[in-house]
Amino acid sequence: MPEGHSVHRIARQFARSFTGPPVQVSSPQGRFAQGAARLDGHAIIQSRAVGKQMFLEFDHHLWLRVHLGMYGAWDFAGDIVVDALSPAERGGRAAGDRVVGANEDSPWSIGAPRRTRLRMAESEKLQPELQEWPPAPVGAVRVRLLTPVAVADLRGPTACEVQTVEEVDATIAKLGPDPLVDGPAGEDAFVENVRKRSVAIGQLLMDQE
Repeated sequence: MPEGHSVHRIARQFARSFTGPPVQVSSPQGRFAQGAARLDGHAIIQSRAVGKQMFLEFDHHLWLRVHLGMYGAWDFAGDIVVDALSPAERGGRAAGDRVVGANEDSPWSIGAPRRTRLRMAESEKLQPELQEWPPAPVGAVRVRLLTPVAVADLRGPTACEVQTVEEVDATIAKLGPDPLVDGPAGEDAFVENVRKRSVAIGQLLMDQE
């Protein structure tokens, strides 16, 4: 199951590799065709993560909200810069044949573990060898985000929808504080919420509200 730190890492990956040029947005699976049409051809100007939810802002004031849930994952390919805070760039395991997504140091599949095996480049830059561009979608891809040099495929999310800024604000307002976003104010809000309830701390930590 992808946890909050993985969602923040995904948001950083989008900020590094997908902001700037117009993005082709499609739904190979077909379930997000109408939503994709509303975003297609627009540029991503911001990526945000709050708790387990990620928000991508496009240049026409619409957002893509994604909640990976238990089984969702983003698969990346192309000219992808490995996230600077991932174990792979902190001296983690070198490249080689391995199951992508099975470990936190994979820059290519972030989220729920995937049983897809990719051959990594001999240069140990963790770059899969692509025989065609863009690569064909693998499995039931809910949404594909494609730039001239990078592609991101989303599979298995709990939620994937287009939102206005007002709807994004309403979604975030329902979430509990995120220590990576809210800072000291979030800590104060969390402590206040905990003190109001006579529930074991472990249960409260698992409650996303």
